[in-house]
Amino acid sequence: MIALQLNTLPARRAIPTAASLSPRARTADKATAARASTRARKHHSIRFPTLIVATAAACSLALAYVSESASATEASYRIAALKAQQAKLMAEQQQIRYQISLSSSAGQVDGKAGALGMVRAPHWQYLPNTASPPALAPAAVEPARPRIGWIDELAAVLGRPTEAEARGP
Repeated sequence: MIALQLNTLPARRAIPTAASLSPRARTADKATAARASTRARKHHSIRFPTLIVATAAACSLALAYVSESASATEASYRIAALKAQQAKLMAEQQQIRYQISLSSSAGQVDGKAGALGMVRAPHWQYLPNTASPPALAPAAVEPARPRIGWIDELAAVLGRPTEAEARGP
């Protein structure tokens, strides 16, 4: 048995060929084709720079992102290194403080003093409180400089003699 399948689509209009068209229709068809190609070139010329600009913008944003992520990664490595260095320095500081406390303990001081030949005093002696502190040499007193006014200071800055200098000794 043979089965036929019927085409249920509506019939399409046939595309006219250049030979089937009249000279007038051929001229009109060429003008239409020229306008269509001009429009296509215009659209193509508008899309092409826009596409280049969009691609350049996307590439520059991608490069900026990569640069920022690289600098952030570098900063995190630097922070980790600084934290490790800080922990090392804190441990070293704690060790030094421990050594200082050992060397400044009373037992260590007594032992080192005995090695140097020092002995403890058999009894403590306190000095009585005096009413006046020990006398010190008097401080050198500078002679009092006469107070000068702002006019004399201005004259000194300008290099002119003041009234006192003009009068003489």
